[in-house]
Amino acid sequence: MDDFRFPKSERMTHKRDIELVFASGSTIKKTPVLLKYCWKTDATEGVKVLIVAPKRQHRHAVTRNKLKRRMRELFRLHKSSLKILTTGANKTLLLAVIYQGNASVPFKQLETQYRAAIMLLQAPK
Repeated sequence: MDDFRFPKSERMTHKRDIELVFASGSTIKKTPVLLKYCWKTDATEGVKVLIVAPKRQHRHAVTRNKLKRRMRELFRLHKSSLKILTTGANKTLLLAVIYQGNASVPFKQLETQYRAAIMLLQAPK
């Protein structure tokens, strides 16, 4: 049951990591999910995640918080598939999950698009 937690050690909190992902990261888009990711070679921490719901698209904080809760839940449920990518590699996956689209997407559809985007992630070389 420990594998379904979302501890602080899996959250991307350092500004330099966030800037690295947005400056030089690769992009995968499966509407309404946008993944920006890159591999960090100087650490072996597994997966670090940043969840984003842009204020420009979703004006109300209640809506943004709801979307971020959904995205955290998706990550929490499907992080085992991400950990498979990082095993054996001496690198850390820095992943930004960005919600783009309207707020009326059902959870099942969101889950389908998220899983499709995760399957397109490429292992480090």
